[in-house]
Amino acid sequence: MKGSIIKQIITLCSIRTALVLGIILSAGATHSQDDNSDEPKSFRQLFTEGGYHMEYESFNLAVPVYLEAEKLQPDNANIQYRIGFSYNRFADDKAIAIPYLRKAIKKATRNYDDLAFTEKNAPQQAYYELAKAYHLSDQLDSAVSNYNKFAEMLNKKHYMQEDVARQLEMCSYAKEQMANPINVKITNLGENINTEYGDYTPVVTAKETMMIFTSRRKGSTGPENNLEFDNRYFEDIYITFMQGGEWTAPEQIGGGINTPDHDAVISLSADGQKLFTYNTEGGGDIYLSYRMGDDWTLPDRLGPTINTPARETHASITPNGKTLYFSSNRSGKNTTQYGELDLYMATKLPTGGWSEATNLGDVINTAGDDDAPFIHPNGKRLYFSSKGHQGMGGYDIFYSDLNDDGTWTTPTNVGYPINTTKDDIYYVESPDGKRGYYSSINADVGYGRSDLYLVDLLSRPTVPLTMLTGIMEVQIEDGIALESQIAVKDTATQEVTEYTPNAATGEYTIILLPGAAYEVSYMVEGSVIATEVLDEVSQTSYKEVNKMISKEGKITTSGVDIASVEPPSGKEPIVQKLLLLESRGGAALMTAEMNKDSLFIFTNLPEMDNYLFQLDPTDGPMVDAEIRVLRIVDGKEIVFSLQKTDDGSFTFKTDEPVKAAKVTVSSFEQHFGYNVKLIKTNGAEYKKMIEELAANSKQGYEQVVLIEASASKVPTSKYGTNEKLAQVRGDKTKWVLSRSLENKGAKLSLIKFEITPMVQGPDYNTDAITNREVYKESQYVKITTR
Repeated sequence: MKGSIIKQIITLCSIRTALVLGIILSAGATHSQDDNSDEPKSFRQLFTEGGYHMEYESFNLAVPVYLEAEKLQPDNANIQYRIGFSYNRFADDKAIAIPYLRKAIKKATRNYDDLAFTEKNAPQQAYYELAKAYHLSDQLDSAVSNYNKFAEMLNKKHYMQEDVARQLEMCSYAKEQMANPINVKITNLGENINTEYGDYTPVVTAKETMMIFTSRRKGSTGPENNLEFDNRYFEDIYITFMQGGEWTAPEQIGGGINTPDHDAVISLSADGQKLFTYNTEGGGDIYLSYRMGDDWTLPDRLGPTINTPARETHASITPNGKTLYFSSNRSGKNTTQYGELDLYMATKLPTGGWSEATNLGDVINTAGDDDAPFIHPNGKRLYFSSKGHQGMGGYDIFYSDLNDDGTWTTPTNVGYPINTTKDDIYYVESPDGKRGYYSSINADVGYGRSDLYLVDLLSRPTVPLTMLTGIMEVQIEDGIALESQIAVKDTATQEVTEYTPNAATGEYTIILLPGAAYEVSYMVEGSVIATEVLDEVSQTSYKEVNKMISKEGKITTSGVDIASVEPPSGKEPIVQKLLLLESRGGAALMTAEMNKDSLFIFTNLPEMDNYLFQLDPTDGPMVDAEIRVLRIVDGKEIVFSLQKTDDGSFTFKTDEPVKAAKVTVSSFEQHFGYNVKLIKTNGAEYKKMIEELAANSKQGYEQVVLIEASASKVPTSKYGTNEKLAQVRGDKTKWVLSRSLENKGAKLSLIKFEITPMVQGPDYNTDAITNREVYKESQYVKITTR
């Protein structure tokens, strides 16, 4: 990557010169960083420091340095060019680069000396950068003019001629698309979801009731000093729910999914039970987490046929869970590769693993980047983003349909205004095909670097399929939920697909494709409790069917009343609404209207410690009497009575007093290889310790976990210092422990962690390989509880 940037800066320089520049920039910038003097920096120092940031692609850090240099030499075209070049690579609004590059081209020369800080002219490539800034700012005529001027300056066989021709083609296509917009309504999801930072990769359940996305907002689990590197926080994953027609305030997802590294959501199964995430460990891999009620399991890395030493960036799974589409930059003699990033597919094996990956071929993949696959719930239409197909600029969103013979149709650009001249990527779509969610950079209407948008596809016909949803009542024996499964058999092909309802709530979502009849069997612990045949799957329209299955195997289409509130007996029914409030004086999370039996019915009431209900004040005065509350949990009716209070609140749960610390001692110890930082969690000793900690916390006991994190004196370039490595080991261990305890239902508020990092062992004697075991004695984590 760094070499390509240097290549762009010094278009006409030799490889030897580029290498010399890289060495000088690195050495010079390192020296300037070590200089803590308060003296103003000279132009030469600023020039060198800015070049260092450009070499490492930290363009947002290069700009303020070059702006200081510009104050010293305001007519220096070389500085103007470098400012514009940097803005083109990190600014949301590329138009900000235009005035600098317009100044730069006035002194553009073929004889540009990239090494000399005394160089005051700009390279001819300034015309290309100016064209790019115009292009990404929708000033297409100006872009075309400057692309053509730059092409005329180049030798006919110059390597950039092909790229310029591609840019001109995109400008022409952009003009055509902008003159013929498709019939859609695009809505920014608003400041409740989007922030001044980057928000992207939205994934939504088939019912569109839960959305998960990636954000680089403040509050990241990553180190705050990340801001010193690229002025952005580490990526974390956030979750929000649709309640009362609005998305709730996003919160960090649980289950230990967010780590101190970069974490990004990439896909969600239609039923919302399987979450695919991306983590930078291992060079960039795909992980899978399962939903358990409102919690999530620790993410597991997918196997070696999916993840490789290369980078796997995105994935999408079919509703039946049998095919995974993903993107990768893998290479090798047994790998077909068309571009830097290609799309692949793998199928589920009877063993539970994944088959060898197959490249989707040159109909889908191009010499450019092809990324962000999303397979529609119909299992036939594949959406993805590409820089190689005919587009408007940057990433455009395309779709291709899977033919019956396994081939793909020629990809279709989804059109303007969904696609723009900027990067448009990470698109997902509702089962009926009428709504889409995606992220885009739009400086005119956006809140941050990239925002989440909803697009209503006004002229799109509905997708013919049936969405079967409902709740299969959870059966519990001896405090343990019994395993439930739903088997769906195509009566024509006899193919069976099994689905697992949410283990805590019993919720399920199944996509049934048209043109078939299905036999659906509902099972508990392998035994069938109910069976029905669904032959109403439409071939021409979209349909939703809701089925509720009781413990006894009774199938109904009515909803399950999780909670209800009725007016006091003896009072005349008052037709009005009841609001479930977020907080005192806060927004309404849910609203229910009184039914014919004088009941307010809430379905899928969220689990809360304290419920605040209020009659809608616009409907009249609140009831001045006792309110009877009926709550149905696991089929058992629990009745609460309360007198109306000023704020209308009542509590189902009470806080238990904290008990004095229970004295139990357990320990765990693990030694590491060089630079390794994560402890293993699959051993009996570790599991026993977690079980004890969780059990004690559930009983209300306070506990202390002592973490001794040690590093040897073998130098570490990855972490800079051994002290930093020891601290990272301690922090990672605390994170792993916290996630394991959360998954066991532990009360982390009663568990205190104390980390002691240390560096010890024999002095390093350049013998890390031959004396590996000697140094390993000092590379460990020891955990003691009390």
